[in-house]
This record gives sequence, C-alpha cells and structure tokens, in this order.
Amino acid sequence: MHVAVVVGASGYNYLIDHKGAIYEGRAARVYGSGEAISNEDSKGWGVVGAHAKGNNAGSCGICMIGNFDTGSPTDAAVASLVRLLTYKASRYRIDATSSDEYIDLYRNHLVYPNIAGHRQVGSTVCPGRRLYGLLPTIRNEVARRPGHWDAVTVDVPGVVRWEIGKLRSGGLAKV
Repeated sequence: MHVAVVVGASGYNYLIDHKGAIYEGRAARVYGSGEAISNEDSKGWGVVGAHAKGNNAGSCGICMIGNFDTGSPTDAAVASLVRLLTYKASRYRIDATSSDEYIDLYRNHLVYPNIAGHRQVGSTVCPGRRLYGLLPTIRNEVARRPGHWDAVTVDVPGVVRWEIGKLRSGGLAKV
C-alpha cells in the first residue's frame, strides 16, 4: 500500500484519489526514512480527525475524492479503500460487518456500523449515493480478509488523553 503525506490542512485522516493513491490527511508526525505511514503518533495513538462533528475521537475519517452522486468511484480507488480499511480493521480488531456502541464526549451512547458512510454519523449526503451503495460489498470484502473480532466499545471520555492539560486514564472496554 502506498501512502503519501498531504501538505496542508485536512480534517480527514486519509484521502484516496481516483488512481487509488492514499494520502495521509491530518498528519501524525514526521516519519523516519522508509517507515510506514500509520497515522499514529510515536506511542501508537491514532490522530483525532475533524471529519464527523462529535464523532471524531476513536474513529478514522477517509475521504474518497470525487462526487459520488454523479459518478462512481474507480476500481482503483475502491481497491485502495478496501486495503486501507482491512489494515485498520486488522490492526484494531474491528469487525467490518458489525455495528458497535460509541460513547461520545457527552456520554451519549450511539450505535454505528463499524464501517459507516459520513451520512450515518452526520447530517450530510456524503459519501454520495453510488459510493454509499457499495458499502455493504466493501464491508464484506474487508471482513473476508482479516476475519471477525470480538466487539469493543470505545468510551471516548475514557480514551481522551488530555483534558485541560491533565493526563487522563481510560481505554477500551470489552462488551
């Protein structure tokens, strides 16, 4: 998988173009020569994006570049999306075909598909009807690759590491 670093501001963790190139959006750190771009800081913590208001912590925002109401994503772009989602699902033990509980910063208990379209977590038509229609196939392909995992609840107030300058403890809880 080839991932490039995007210079500039992006709320997304990753962006994928029509040729299937994957770009790191919200940069994690300066990577060493030959080091894989993981979108994690040096301690393995994922970078919190700004892609889905109120649902950024504990999630990964991937922008497929294009208008998928008027056109379909290319095969190369979808293949890169599947590879990236497979990597994330395997690394973080995510069941791609399931839904899990998400506890937001305000302690609201919400349930989302583990691979969701932007419209499922916010008031938008994103990712467009043609890409949104591919999500069941994409979820199944991702699940076929790394396998299935036990559910994990992300308690965002518990995993937020800094609050007004103080280090907080917390983490993931088995369901």
